[in-house]
Amino acid sequence: MNPTQMCIFAGMLQLVPGTPSIEPPRVNPFSFLKRWRAGEKTTVTCMVASGTAPMKFIWMKDGKELTEASSVRFKHEQGYSMLFIEPVEVNSGGNYTCVVKNRAGIDSYTTFLDVEASPRWAETPGDQKMAFGSEVKLNCRATGSPPPAVRWERFVEATQAWTKLRAEGERLDIPRVTNNETGRYRCTAVNGVQPDIRHDFLLSIYVPPKILPFHFRKTIKPGENARTTCLVEAGDAPMTFSWLRNGMDATLTKNVHVNTQADFSILNVSPVDATSAGNFTCIVKNKAGFDSFTAYLDVEAPPEWKREPMDKAGVVGNTVRIECLGSGSPSPKMSWHVEREDGLRQAVSEAIPSRATVHANGTLVLHDLDTRDSGQYTCTADNGVAPVLKKTITLKINGKDRRQERAIPIKCNSADSK
Repeated sequence: MNPTQMCIFAGMLQLVPGTPSIEPPRVNPFSFLKRWRAGEKTTVTCMVASGTAPMKFIWMKDGKELTEASSVRFKHEQGYSMLFIEPVEVNSGGNYTCVVKNRAGIDSYTTFLDVEASPRWAETPGDQKMAFGSEVKLNCRATGSPPPAVRWERFVEATQAWTKLRAEGERLDIPRVTNNETGRYRCTAVNGVQPDIRHDFLLSIYVPPKILPFHFRKTIKPGENARTTCLVEAGDAPMTFSWLRNGMDATLTKNVHVNTQADFSILNVSPVDATSAGNFTCIVKNKAGFDSFTAYLDVEAPPEWKREPMDKAGVVGNTVRIECLGSGSPSPKMSWHVEREDGLRQAVSEAIPSRATVHANGTLVLHDLDTRDSGQYTCTADNGVAPVLKKTITLKINGKDRRQERAIPIKCNSADSK
């Protein structure tokens, strides 16, 4: 029998062919029943109490439509839909909404999935080694449901006990690390779901380098080898070594060779010559600071000529310059002596005090020459290392001595003479 509608109008009963009514969906309340732990599996069913088919089911989480994934599946049937979550994860917690639609309308119901998960570390610091005075920022970050709280502690050696720090939250800040802040630290994550978790780590300070004093052996002569070792007796790696000679990069000096390892550096001068002498400085650096030590390389080299003096001639009243340049190690002291034609031998500074100048490099300058300045002049270079270096030259002064007076006849007339 076809559906009919009974209509009573104006006291008359008649059958009128009709159409079926369309009823909007109505969703029965549902829930996840309990608090679930991460790793378990759960199912919830969204059932329609009434409504005309066909109906469409949509699942949403926290206001966003869900799609099937590795841990989420749906099963849609006529009149109900099942949501499977396997396994339950920490981020599975939230508001789940079942939305049902048909041509007549829409209905929905929302329930909360409460997930409990014990804390798990997402970020922890390893052992820390810091430069003295540096700033430290360390993170202990944990996940869990409900979100864990993190507390910080430090082990006090004097009391052999853990002491709570004022730091709150996931970060520990130490503005300036000193020896007082070194030691063992612990962060603990707690959210009421057992077990609590702990993480321990060490905080220490880099030790700056300390060089063991070194020296070169005494009495090094040209042609020999000079070697010394810059050894670090304390300090944290990594370390860098550098060498200076008289304040400049030593490796730019000829015959200087450097061999550096993790905690020592060998300087070798091979072969040594007179110019090798000087102050050699080893500098060692690391993150904590630096140290340096200086040793003097003393080369014993007898004097030798850089510019040998030669015979000279001068003119009365003029100036003469005689070069006498010597080298050696240590640097030689230069001096001049004169043996005049009268046989007297004296230091130039004594023989001609007002007109003679001996420069530090050995150059002799004679001013306002006199014929008596002619003679044998000896330049001596002496640095205490045998043999002493000497060279005698002849200085010849030409011209008339201006100090020799000439006789001038003078005629004097008396006022009475006529």
